[in-house]
Amino acid sequence: MYRMITDVTVESAKRRIARARVLIDEVTALTDEWCSGLEPQFVHSYADNGDHIWRLADPGPAPDDFGIRLGEIAHNLRSCLDHIIYAIAVRRGKHGLRTQFPLVEDSSKWRKISPTT
Repeated sequence: MYRMITDVTVESAKRRIARARVLIDEVTALTDEWCSGLEPQFVHSYADNGDHIWRLADPGPAPDDFGIRLGEIAHNLRSCLDHIIYAIAVRRGKHGLRTQFPLVEDSSKWRKISPTT
């Protein structure tokens, strides 16, 4: 039983990675088209502390569905991590409805949720 669940879960994770790869190729093509013919223009300024700041000048508005595709890439990759963690939990006999890959902003938050600390 557990082997069947984990095999299905791992296959689902692989499909999400494959979909993310397709979307990455689409975003790359959109970016190439969006920036074609543009010469890179860098803008230089100084921060309040005197540091140099270099920025690439704005190439204009992004294609309409650019952000949507980036969001889909992030969603598919995050879902892949969740599926893998679920498969590991099932193998260990510790699965539940709230099994997910933990994402935290800094190491102090990781220490609070990590069972190994």
